[in-house]
Amino acid sequence: MIFEKEDIDLTTVVQTVRDQGLCIIKNWFTENQAKDLKDEQLEFYSDIEDNKRVMFLEQEEFNQGKAMALYPQSYNAFPYLVKNIFYDPFLNSVIDTYYSGRCQKFLQTFCTYENKVVKDKDLGRHSRLHVDPYAALKIAFFPSGASKSNGALRVIPGSRQEGANIRIKFMSKNPAGLNGGVAHTMQEFKKQCAELVTRNENEVVYMECTPRDLCVVDTDMYHGGGLIEEKGKERLAIYIHSRPL
Repeated sequence: MIFEKEDIDLTTVVQTVRDQGLCIIKNWFTENQAKDLKDEQLEFYSDIEDNKRVMFLEQEEFNQGKAMALYPQSYNAFPYLVKNIFYDPFLNSVIDTYYSGRCQKFLQTFCTYENKVVKDKDLGRHSRLHVDPYAALKIAFFPSGASKSNGALRVIPGSRQEGANIRIKFMSKNPAGLNGGVAHTMQEFKKQCAELVTRNENEVVYMECTPRDLCVVDTDMYHGGGLIEEKGKERLAIYIHSRPL
């Protein structure tokens, strides 16, 4: 599930994500592209207070550092993101093929800047091993690089079918949705729908990336990221969501 850019084709990427839940494309970005994307993110984070997540003009607590929730009406403020992701013909083809042309592409983008070691109770939901309550294909990259010590994406490869089963049979039955407190972590699943859980946290693999790498992720796979293990470490992450209709 890890490929060099020159070795990939549309069928390989789509089938790998369907089978494993994830595909990493090494050296997707040039060095200049990676630098531009990082600088663009940091410029906006310079105006955000510590421990805040900004969504338009609203803010909420984010104990691990800073975060932004972006939607299409704000994308024009991020020209490098638009140019290198939203306008890329190959990535558009991947999303269209994955969902047979029936999807909301680039529906929302979640950006995080984790730079603090926090207690377990203060971790955001994105940092716990979980399955998203809505089917989605994410394009993700990490402008500062990602290793285990600075919160690399951790996944259980091949768990996509189990996650989809839990999403459909358990999470979708909660009318309150995620904001209403629907359980979405593996720990919660083991308590509330244990009969649907067969995988274990000891199967986790850390997907270490350079600033030039790009990931394609199906959010039915067990995944989590942004857990800083060492003081002084930091991680920038961008996750761009597309959802099936």
